[in-house]
Amino acid sequence: MVHVVGVRWVQIEELTTLLDSRAEVTSLMLRNTSLDDWSLERIAASLCHNTRLQYLNLNCNNITPHGIPHVFSLIQNSPQLESLA
Repeated sequence: MVHVVGVRWVQIEELTTLLDSRAEVTSLMLRNTSLDDWSLERIAASLCHNTRLQYLNLNCNNITPHGIPHVFSLIQNSPQLESLA
C-alpha cells in the first residue's frame, strides 16, 4: 500500500516515477493531498500499466469536472479496481 500525505506539485513527478517502477501497488491513498486535474492526469498515466491496483482514494482533493476523464481512464484501464473513493 502506498499512502501519500500532502503532495506538492513538484512532488508529483517523483510520485509518478515511483508508481511507474512499482507495478505491484495494490492500494493508493491520495485523500486530502491537494491533487488537481494536472496531477491526476500524470498519476493516471503512471497507473495505466498497473494490473494490481485494487483500492484508490482521491477524496477531498481539487479535482474539477475537467479531471473526470482521467478518473474514467483509470477505471477503464484498471478492471481489477475494487474501490474508488
